[in-house]
Amino acid sequence: MYEKMNIFQLLFLKDARIPYRHHKDLMKPAALQMLAELADEYYQAHHNHQYTLNEQGKFARSLFELRKTYLDNDLIVDQVLTRIYKDYDSAWKNDEKSFLKRQDLDLILKYGPMNLRKDRDFVLKAVNDNLLVT
Repeated sequence: MYEKMNIFQLLFLKDARIPYRHHKDLMKPAALQMLAELADEYYQAHHNHQYTLNEQGKFARSLFELRKTYLDNDLIVDQVLTRIYKDYDSAWKNDEKSFLKRQDLDLILKYGPMNLRKDRDFVLKAVNDNLLVT
């Protein structure tokens, strides 16, 4: 289990998609619970590293998609996604380059801070950009 958690943490910290070969092991409740209970520093490192990437939100997107397959883990996945997005500041939302790099705008609207979800301009921009991407 320790090796699996190390893989999970590396994918999480690098904001990488969860590879198919790790789906079964990493979507077990015990592994997800360990991820949900990581220290805030891990979530802050994940958030900070995303600014260096060309595409952001890969880990959260893949976790959200896997949630549809592993329905018994809904609550734990919700906890993890809420923690990923809880400290999203609104400073980046006006930065066009950062905004267009996001693959998870719909998840930010669902799990992000209430001030972002209630920001009319942000919501309209997210919906518009999400429609253009898909």
